[in-house]
Amino acid sequence: MGYTPAPDAIQEFNLITQNASGEFGNFQGGIVSVSLKSGTNQFHGDVWEFFRNDKLNANSWQNNLTGLAKNKLRWNMFGGTVGGPIKKNKLFFFFDYQGQRFDHPASLSRFTVFTTRERNGDFGAICISGFAANGVCNDRTPDPTLTTPPTCPPGSATPGCLITHQLYNPCNAGTGVSGTPCTAAANRVPFANNQIDPNMIDPVAKALFNSSLYPTPINGDPQNNALNTSSNKFNSNQYDIKVDYNISEKDRLFGRYSHALQNNPTFNSYKLFSSGFGEAPIYSDVVNWVHTFKPSLMNEFRLGTNYVRLHNGSTFDSSVGNVGETLGIANSNHNNGVAIPGLLGLSFSGNSFVSGVGDGEVQQRFPSTVIQVSDGVVITHGRHVIHAGFELWRDRINIFYSGNSGRLGSIGFAGVFTSSAVTNALPNTGSGDADFFLGLPQNVQRGIAGGGWGQRSTTFAGYVQDDWRVTNNLTLNVGLRYEAHTPWVEQSDRQTNYGLFSGAIELAGKNGNSRGLYNGQYGGRDFQPRLGFAWTPGVLNRKTVVRGAFTVSSYLEGTGTNLRLTLNPPWTPAEIGTVYNNVALPATTTGQGVVGSVPGDPYASASVRLWEPNFQPSIARQWNFSVQHQLTNSTSVQIGYVGQYANHLANPMWLIQSMDPVLVPDPKNPGQFIIQTTPGPYMQGNPALKSELSSIRGTFSNAWMGYNALQAVLQKRMSTGLQGQVAYTYSKCLTNSAGYYGTWGSQASPGMPYWQNVYDGKTEKGPCFYDETHNLTSYVLYQLPFGQGKKYGSGMNKAANAVIGGWEVDGILTMHTGFAMTVNNWGDPSGTGAWVTRTNCSSSIKYPKNALAGGLGIQWFDPSNFTAPAAATFGQCSNGKLRGPGLKNFDMGIKKDFSLGEARKLEFRSEFLNLTNTKILNSPQVFFGSGDFGRISSSQGERNIQLALKLFF
Repeated sequence: MGYTPAPDAIQEFNLITQNASGEFGNFQGGIVSVSLKSGTNQFHGDVWEFFRNDKLNANSWQNNLTGLAKNKLRWNMFGGTVGGPIKKNKLFFFFDYQGQRFDHPASLSRFTVFTTRERNGDFGAICISGFAANGVCNDRTPDPTLTTPPTCPPGSATPGCLITHQLYNPCNAGTGVSGTPCTAAANRVPFANNQIDPNMIDPVAKALFNSSLYPTPINGDPQNNALNTSSNKFNSNQYDIKVDYNISEKDRLFGRYSHALQNNPTFNSYKLFSSGFGEAPIYSDVVNWVHTFKPSLMNEFRLGTNYVRLHNGSTFDSSVGNVGETLGIANSNHNNGVAIPGLLGLSFSGNSFVSGVGDGEVQQRFPSTVIQVSDGVVITHGRHVIHAGFELWRDRINIFYSGNSGRLGSIGFAGVFTSSAVTNALPNTGSGDADFFLGLPQNVQRGIAGGGWGQRSTTFAGYVQDDWRVTNNLTLNVGLRYEAHTPWVEQSDRQTNYGLFSGAIELAGKNGNSRGLYNGQYGGRDFQPRLGFAWTPGVLNRKTVVRGAFTVSSYLEGTGTNLRLTLNPPWTPAEIGTVYNNVALPATTTGQGVVGSVPGDPYASASVRLWEPNFQPSIARQWNFSVQHQLTNSTSVQIGYVGQYANHLANPMWLIQSMDPVLVPDPKNPGQFIIQTTPGPYMQGNPALKSELSSIRGTFSNAWMGYNALQAVLQKRMSTGLQGQVAYTYSKCLTNSAGYYGTWGSQASPGMPYWQNVYDGKTEKGPCFYDETHNLTSYVLYQLPFGQGKKYGSGMNKAANAVIGGWEVDGILTMHTGFAMTVNNWGDPSGTGAWVTRTNCSSSIKYPKNALAGGLGIQWFDPSNFTAPAAATFGQCSNGKLRGPGLKNFDMGIKKDFSLGEARKLEFRSEFLNLTNTKILNSPQVFFGSGDFGRISSSQGERNIQLALKLFF
């Protein structure tokens, strides 16, 4: 998170999309450079107000789908700037302020609760085609292991047609009822008609269904049968103060101080949905001194700091009380002695329709400071302009992070215990909702409730860049940068690493260990060449320019906060994670809560973090080649090729995974099978420690990405009142890692960060989650030819001109094809030891895109194209196999200036965002086995109308 100035405070905006010169470093892609305005010898400024209201807007597609009114909106952005002299010709000031009140008052949305039938054990709604006389579901799916799968109509007995959407009893007959604990059945038998004996209901499930906090359905539908009223606010205030001082003809000094405060709370009427909070004070300052020794030699010194104190997360109001323990979930409102009200997260997957309840309460405090010092000289000598200098960044972060599992933690139900078998279960049998009814969790997790740490790192660099005008039609850009990043250290050495293979416990600064616990990189790879040229050939009347460039840059990625070495024992209480895969029954029930920790043993069921010893910054190589030709005095066309390859990208690794899974006969249960594996090499030299751990989360720098694109741009500069541009990109991005970050719930779906097979990175190759094959953007700005000084009505009077003259219209058209997406399983249903696995799939994916009845949305892709991998096998469907919905959007604006004298004017603007109200669909559900798998049920970007007034003086 950084500071973004108000648009009206910006003097210059420079976007370097690729191939930056040697002055710029620590980047992976583009660079944005912004300069603020300065005061002058005259007082100037403006004030503004931007306004949106739901009364002017269209309803969203998703609200129309479910019969809800449009969401409330109150949005105001207001502010002003002023600048002028403190002492004429010597000392000047500039000040700006901007406030935002972006509020969404109470609006309704639908979610799903257990139906009345499900609360009594009847899960028949899971079965689509009804039940046979013997009570077995008629739904069928082809055997995924067959080369030529058969067609499987409902109730088919054809070989290769497998029963699906059926629930099975994991308990021996007569067990699993009140007073008689469940004992594992050697062979699971179907629950007739998917009806579970109501006497088998788990006490926690029964208490939840009877709780006044858990709503009853508002209709008889299996989905979208409950309502929640939500509201949120995105409020901020910010300002800048800048003072410029012309000390002398040779010395100029300026200082800037900026401050912003963001406050973004969210609220839910449904008490078992937590509320959210988000606060982010930002402080930024800089001092800049320019000294001119002589016309050909200038020096610029800069010192700046940027401080952000991000504090956000989710929480329950104290009035809710200890819901978890009240429902009978042991110790669920206490974490290492810290009392926390609310309900830990209860999640359901695998043939599940029910929305999760509760919340893990993930919270973070993230004060971050960057101190930057730089000094550079500019030397002009003949045809050479030489830039040389140094830069230093000091990064300081002081963090508390609850871990991804949150302060309260979570219990997950994945349908594995009501599936047909422990291993090699029939596809899509079982249900997470039914597992919860029986009290059989698939995983329990909990993070930490308090603590914190402070980490430090330094980046230092030096550069030289020569922009050499070799001839009047040829310019060469030759530069070299050296940039090094020191390892992250904890200010009090409170971090622990582990021997990659030995498993030895390595404490920072102890027993010969470095403070960072991984090796710094200061060799030849830190030298970064920057090369470019621009050539205007003599042919074609010198109206053609050929450009090319190649650069190397490095960037130390911000690895996931949940993977820092400071989270390891003994400095931080263990984050608990227990997973019950490939077992007949879980070792604990819902009522036993989050278990695994052992007093006095910080490693019992702990999740530890491990960084590879040679972790290093990523290295990006960028290149481009383009040809631009001037068609007319105001029109040009450009075509080009752009490429980038980056390696040593930070990549999380699931190092506890075993190797070579294979299905073998179970010697204890004839006719049954178990999965046999070979222990993996990581930390294997310390088997006693490794055997205690629930996970080993590695951080490696072994990922890569490659991007190639063809680009074409047709541009018309302003002439005869018309300006415009059309830009088209045909591109491909490939990678072997989803990366640490991404945005869920919009048009993109980032995918899972961990490889499904930590020992086979080659199978992870696929399109980047932000890969879009085609992208077209265009804009046009047209000054209507009416009014004084225009083609029509140039002699009209002032009154008529005030109404008719001076109008300007503009439009922006954006279109792109869908982003790449990956289908994943929750957990590890095939028993490979992975954190998450992919599925098998057809060679081509069908996209029916048909509307579903009952307001359920659009079936974007065909779920039958995907099947579960067989036991002890990995999913063969590649990353990025799917494509989501594309985008078509047209924004339009109108503007008029009203003159209020020689130095004042009033500007009116009206902007129509998504003028045509074309639906912009979000990504489909990509988790295999979900009740809404392959379905799109949400949208964004419905038409908004924005009005604005600006007064310039």
